[in-house]
Amino acid sequence: MRLFFAAELPEDVRGHLLRLRDELERHQYGRVKWERPENLHLTLKFLGEVPDADVPALCEAVKQVAAPAPFRLQPDGWVFFPERGPVRIVAAGVGGDTGRLILLQRAVESACEAVGYPRDARAYHPHLTIGRAKDGLPHHIRGKYWQRPSGQIPSGSDELGPAFDVNEFVLMESLLRPEGPLYTPVARFPLTPTDAEP
Repeated sequence: MRLFFAAELPEDVRGHLLRLRDELERHQYGRVKWERPENLHLTLKFLGEVPDADVPALCEAVKQVAAPAPFRLQPDGWVFFPERGPVRIVAAGVGGDTGRLILLQRAVESACEAVGYPRDARAYHPHLTIGRAKDGLPHHIRGKYWQRPSGQIPSGSDELGPAFDVNEFVLMESLLRPEGPLYTPVARFPLTPTDAEP
């Protein structure tokens, strides 16, 4: 099974990301393979191929993590990867309670490491991928679109999408198909308020 951990997005957030996509697409900067609306999500950790026999232990390890209580996030401007040269990933940044998001991502990483799945060597930069450009887009689009470091949300900005609550995260299977991947939840892990929460 090809698996990853993620937080799912509500319909209004997906709609906002599709409007961002349409804005970029109108300018015809280059060929982009856009994510299907139902596939838009916030990745916490990509695992890759996992033997079916490993899934129960993986789920049990993640159930034991000291996950934060539910928290609120918000799409926050444009993000382009890599940071230099032709753009290959078009995404929206993530703002809001990113501190708790980072805590959750680190907890998932630790749980996976405990059952034999190494930590990602790259730093975690939360983002909502909208599309991928195999041949790259011109680097100057970074200067055309408004960008803001994640976590800094001003009021009244048109680039901000609707806020959404993260109440759970999921272990998702990705089935690769010619028409695009099919994502299917394998297990859900709710975030419950702690005694210290108001």
